[in-house]
Amino acid sequence: NVETQGYCSLKWLSRHLSPYSLIISDCEGYEFVLFQRGAIPNLNTATLIVESHDLPPWEKHAKLIESFQSTHEVEEVSFDTSDRSKRANVDLSFLSDSELSLAVGEPRNSLQKWLYFRPKLLNTV
Repeated sequence: NVETQGYCSLKWLSRHLSPYSLIISDCEGYEFVLFQRGAIPNLNTATLIVESHDLPPWEKHAKLIESFQSTHEVEEVSFDTSDRSKRANVDLSFLSDSELSLAVGEPRNSLQKWLYFRPKLLNTV
């Protein structure tokens, strides 16, 4: 029951998002446009895992978290992407150095954050 889409607009998401959905998003900065809780009522019950493409001082990132605080518990996961291969739970020793760099590298700045939005509604069930 998994469906992937090539492009997801605010309008499309508003029309098609079912209650209690799971969204995993790596949309290259578009998360600050797409995830407007007030514009999409079913986001209130959705579980979201979102890669955040902001830069220090993380102003857009903080605004996104704030917009969901009334309906979701939010957990931030930050890490330094230059150290990603050391924390992989998979043996990648079969890759050459250049292949490893491609597999786990992040071409942007070395700071990266993921956000886990867990609906508060689900915590009471």
